[in-house]
Amino acid sequence: MQKKIPDFYNDLDKVYLKIWDLLNSGLLNRDSEFHLPVFICGEGKVFDGRTVVLRGIDKKDKILWFHTDIRSKKIKTLKINPGSSFLFYD
Repeated sequence: MQKKIPDFYNDLDKVYLKIWDLLNSGLLNRDSEFHLPVFICGEGKVFDGRTVVLRGIDKKDKILWFHTDIRSKKIKTLKINPGSSFLFYD
């Protein structure tokens, strides 16, 4: 039995649209797999990831938001190295 291939599977423009649909679902639905991404940051060769709650998205400017405490270690790390990543998985 062959599985049906999603229409976005071989089309980068549709993949891009699908990603933003999944991010929007993560924002609006607390049961979505995209609601709790892993935020990864670090410096040098030391990086770690923390689960965060997706709090906002801006497709036009390609911005994602999450809340954190200003006193957290990740804020200190981001001041040293602003490079970071989000890991979403489903």
